[in-house]
Amino acid sequence: SVLFIPRAIGLQSGDHCCFYFSECFVIGEMTSLGCSAAVVDRVSGQMLMTIPSARASVADLVFHVYRRPVHPELFRTFVTKKIVTNQWSADLRICDVGHLVTFRYGNQVLTEMTATETQPLPHHFHCLERRLRGQRNETVDVLSGLKYQVSFQVEQLDQDIFLHVNEELLADSRKSQLAYHFPPVHRFMPGAISVVNAEPVYGGFLVHTYHTFPENTAVVKTQSLFEIG
Repeated sequence: SVLFIPRAIGLQSGDHCCFYFSECFVIGEMTSLGCSAAVVDRVSGQMLMTIPSARASVADLVFHVYRRPVHPELFRTFVTKKIVTNQWSADLRICDVGHLVTFRYGNQVLTEMTATETQPLPHHFHCLERRLRGQRNETVDVLSGLKYQVSFQVEQLDQDIFLHVNEELLADSRKSQLAYHFPPVHRFMPGAISVVNAEPVYGGFLVHTYHTFPENTAVVKTQSLFEIG
């Protein structure tokens, strides 16, 4: 049978909730993104299913690059920033599973993003797709003098080290160009953090991103260079 969880009317972010049913109960915590919870058997205490939290598992992430813009409506965007120069422009977004960067130079467009493997995405002008695992370096050559390089790394950390890194990123996020601190899943786990730092460099545009995944004690780092000329 299918279990439907009633909407927790009146609960605020940080409040704990518990719904009882005949054979199981639901425990969880309200966040500004909804209720993160688990369904537990009342007799055995066995967890029957989990209700997704604010951020997907790092194991489900895929890195994409397109030679076109991708509609931001396909993603849940939390913060944005636009950078414009006399040669190029860039749109930066922090989304639920990472980030989206759209770089425009003349009539050329490059978009990089992190998404889940089940995220519906366009197929046209799709030039790079890589599962986020370990460390990789990739290059994409585009016509009309635009070149793209990216390095990404997924770090699986011990709990203590992860908490320390998470605190450092939280401090850094206060002075970064773009950052978002997701609400915690529960009181014993910090909320996920996304930080994007971008700057014009000689002959291009450099982007650094950092995304934490507390439930996986993992950090995803990317460095992208959009070269023109």
